[in-house]
This record gives sequence, structure tokens and C-alpha cells, in this order.
Amino acid sequence: MRYPDTMTEAETINAAVAGFSLARFGDGEFNIVFGRDSVSQRYDRALQLELLNILDYGHQTPQFLACIPNLNADIPRRDFWSPFKRAPGLLVHLQSPRYGSAFISRPDNAPWIDEPAYWETVRLLWRARDVIYVGGSAVLANVIARDAGAIQIVACPLRDAYNQIDRIENECASRNCGRPVIIALGAAGTALAARLARRGIHALDLGHIGTFMTPENQGAFAFDPDDLTTPQYRELIRKAHRETNWGRGGASWSDPIAAFAKELGTTDVLDYGAGGRTLAPALAAQGIKCKEYDPGVPEISIDPKIADLVVSTDVFEHIEPALIPNVLRHVYLKARKAGYFVIAKQPAKKILADGRNAHLSCHPTEWWVEQLAAAGWTSIKVVKDEWKKCVVKCRKV
Repeated sequence: MRYPDTMTEAETINAAVAGFSLARFGDGEFNIVFGRDSVSQRYDRALQLELLNILDYGHQTPQFLACIPNLNADIPRRDFWSPFKRAPGLLVHLQSPRYGSAFISRPDNAPWIDEPAYWETVRLLWRARDVIYVGGSAVLANVIARDAGAIQIVACPLRDAYNQIDRIENECASRNCGRPVIIALGAAGTALAARLARRGIHALDLGHIGTFMTPENQGAFAFDPDDLTTPQYRELIRKAHRETNWGRGGASWSDPIAAFAKELGTTDVLDYGAGGRTLAPALAAQGIKCKEYDPGVPEISIDPKIADLVVSTDVFEHIEPALIPNVLRHVYLKARKAGYFVIAKQPAKKILADGRNAHLSCHPTEWWVEQLAAAGWTSIKVVKDEWKKCVVKCRKV
């Protein structure tokens, strides 16, 4: 059996604008199908059966699309999705004649959607319309509020919402009056969208889409790798990481970074330019989950997810001069709340294989502050300024 092709993300969203209901499956829903917990929902046998029924028979519901990951496209996270694509226990349930793409809300998996025209089409789902919002988080509700008419909110728990799905379904139906129901409720939202569609209600399971549509983060996945490093330079820094202990100083900054994360009320950090990968384990020892990204380290070179706090320690001075605006903008868009940056201002001892100094971009503190402001940061505070390095904290206000 072969994993099925899906509609494109644009085709799926256009179908939703035309009145189709959508129920999305991602790794969380597939985990429930396999009898495992998801991040926001404990395994529930009744939910498992509902999800399987949607996969098997969803196409029989008028104006309804079951949406599965578009895994036959050229996606960036192939290794993550590969086990799902090959799982016989899943493929046997993917035999319907048509599936929408679940990646309509995930530019981290489908980076080609992260462009203004696509998001404008998404906004047509609620622009100038009264809607019902069903979700445990207010992120998507806040995005909708910028363009919608009135919003009625159905209160839901952040976790294990399936325990209350009958109450949630009935409340949505009683309030409907022709309003679309927009859902961000994990695996329970997938089941809810299918239930409401069977009742003739326009239900849209949009999940995490709000995270990617905020002005502060929209466009975070629109960068091509060559926008951030040239292929020649990428190979140079990969060679340096393979052959030396380059870039292992991140752990020395773990205490001030942990303190800043605590100040922000988060444990969600991205180490941008992780190099020797010493910061993440140091933060893990303090209870902080740290994602890693570095174009010079192949195993962490995939465009990273957005995080509350983005940190870069001794990274910016290694950026190719012509690409500094792109990289700093990329960093800005990856942060929900703040950034913490340690920047070297003097030439390095290390020389690259092509004869250049490893610090390609040496500039005074004031110059870096100007560049950070140009990238979008509105609150910039230099907390340490020495002849060799500066430390800068930035916040999104």
C-alpha cells in the first residue's frame, strides 16, 4: 500500500472558503490512532474509533474533508514523518478517494505556504463574519479578532478536551445560526469538526495556525537556506564543525539565559546557531527545553520551529555580511517573546579553510543595535558592553 496523495494546501484552503468543513490529522492524532497519548490528549479508545471512522468514511459526509499530512510533497522534516508514511496499520485506513492537506496550518512542514497571499486567503474564512471559536488557547482567537465580526467563545480545557466533547458539540450546535465554527483543540478538535460537519455546520479544525499568522511571526518559514548562508560558506562551516571543537561555548551562558527565560515565564528556548550543542543540555539541567538550529550542523539544519525565547551566543559575528539583514529578520520571526544575543566584536583566532577570519562581521555595539532594530525589535537593551563582546536583550512589545 502507498501513502495517498493529498490536495495541495491552497486547494484545501480554497475548499474551506467555499464551505467545506475540515478535520486535520497530524502526529498527535496519528498517535491516538496507534493507541498512544498525544501532547494534549491522553489516549481514549472512543476517540481512537472516531478518528479511524473519519479516515475510513469521512469522504461520505457532504462538504467535508479529512485532512492528512501532505507527505508526498518535498517537505523539510522527512525523517520525522517517515514512520507514519510507512506504517501498515495506518495505510490500511487511508483508502478514501480524496484527502485534504493537514499542512494548511503548518508552514514549518509546508514552508511554501508562508507568504502573504496564502494568509489572506485563510483570513477569508472569518473576515467580517460572526464566528464561534473553540479552543483552549487564545492565540488563534486573537488573530481572528483582527478581522472578524463578533466572536463567541466556547470554553474548553487545554488538555484532554475529548472528555467534554459532547458538551462542547452541543454548545456549538446551539449557538451556530449559520456561523462557522473555528477549532483549535488538538485531537478532540478533529473529532469535533467531523461531528459538526455531519450536522451540517461549517466546522474548521485549524489548530496551531494562529501561531504562524501573528504579525510578529508571519514569514518565519519563508526563507530559503541560501537566503541565510551561501552554499560555499555552509560547506566551510560544516567542515569546521566536523574537524574541530568549534562553537562549544554556549553552555557558559546557560545561567543568564535561564534567568531571562524565568523572567519571561517560559521554558521554550531556541538556540539559533547551536554549533557544538552545549547549551541545550546545560539548560535541560535547569528544566528548560531548548531546540537547536545551525546551518553548519546537518542534523539540526532544518528550519526550526518558533520559540518563546531565541538565543544566539557568539553567532552573529559569523554571518556573511551581505546576509546579515536576512539572518537577523529570521531570528526575529522565530521568537514569540524575546531574544538574548551574545556578539563578539573583535577578529577571531580561528581562520577558515578559505583564508578568511572566522569572524566575518565585526562591528561596534551601536551598529548591531541598529541592525536589530531594523530586523523588527522594538525593545533593545544592551546589558553588557565590553571591548570584546556585547550582550543584548530584546523583547517584542
